[in-house]
Amino acid sequence: MIHSNKICLALGILASAFPLATVHAGPAPAADPKHVVEEGPDAAKLWAQNCTRCHNLRPAKSFSDAQWDIIVHHMRIRGNITGSDARAIAEFLKGAN
Repeated sequence: MIHSNKICLALGILASAFPLATVHAGPAPAADPKHVVEEGPDAAKLWAQNCTRCHNLRPAKSFSDAQWDIIVHHMRIRGNITGSDARAIAEFLKGAN
């Protein structure tokens, strides 16, 4: 019973971890060529597509790089996100810190 309470508490914390994202008007910053994905959606789009299924988006600066690693790893399992998508999302979030 205690184990399930800890899981519920952890999921509750994660579920409340994503309030509304801020909207930025204006031109997008130039992409860093080292982080350009040749095919498929970019990391910001992956973040929005996967995380907004259950959460309101939270500004990336809300958590440290280490915290984002833990959150993305946990949500990769819970949200059935591919490894490459999870890595792209984590790098995007950590890059915004």
